[in-house]
Amino acid sequence: MTPSPPDAVPLPLARDTVHLWYVFLEELGVEELSACRRILSPDEQAHLDRLSLEKVHRQFLVTRALVRNVLSRYAAVDPLAWTFAKNRYGCPRLSGPPWVPPLSFNISHTNGLVAVLVALDREVGVDVEDAKRSGQTVEIADRFFSAVETAELRSLPVAAQRERFFEYWTLKESYIKARGMGLSIPLDQFTFHLAAGAKPRISFDSRLADDPSSWQFEELRASARHPVAVAIRRRGEPDLAIRVRRTLPAESIVPGA
Repeated sequence: MTPSPPDAVPLPLARDTVHLWYVFLEELGVEELSACRRILSPDEQAHLDRLSLEKVHRQFLVTRALVRNVLSRYAAVDPLAWTFAKNRYGCPRLSGPPWVPPLSFNISHTNGLVAVLVALDREVGVDVEDAKRSGQTVEIADRFFSAVETAELRSLPVAAQRERFFEYWTLKESYIKARGMGLSIPLDQFTFHLAAGAKPRISFDSRLADDPSSWQFEELRASARHPVAVAIRRRGEPDLAIRVRRTLPAESIVPGA
């Protein structure tokens, strides 16, 4: 992610397409990390310097640099020139420059991976997780998932429960992030319905006013241990296409899986 002038011709982004970019932290050496720091704003650099844990320090550094560099793929804007604001729930959004296309973005990171989802003027959310991390799953589902999801999870063989848990978790996170409201939306007020060979479907209980037909959800894999879920707000159109791009340390871009 070497800071360099943006491409002369911005990357096309159609309204019927979203782009998912991701980078593996293990692929970034000292030179790439130094380059990342150079495109952070003074405030971001100051925040970075206050982070003492190496893992958190690296995640923040790469996340902020990736967002800036990815956005500069779509407009002739130096990565340092982007400005951001937060909504009332603390979710980031673009605030400038004012003349750029109406880009929407969402970010997610986990052990070893950072991802950025970009679209034109629509609500989108992405969540990535490390399915190998330690921790309880069914117990978390009992506390936070809907009754339908928890019952389905518990009905599975023990060996299959962990993978299904992360399907539910990433999908739920992608939805509340697309809404821009985070955990102010209780996770038990909506339910995902999963079936082999079909796209995930969502339903809402009476406490949450939303339309299931307005949403498209996709499940992907960045690696064997990294499930990814994407949420896209539709406006009466067919499903949008998702283009996946993996960012390499030298800033080459190759199609992802």
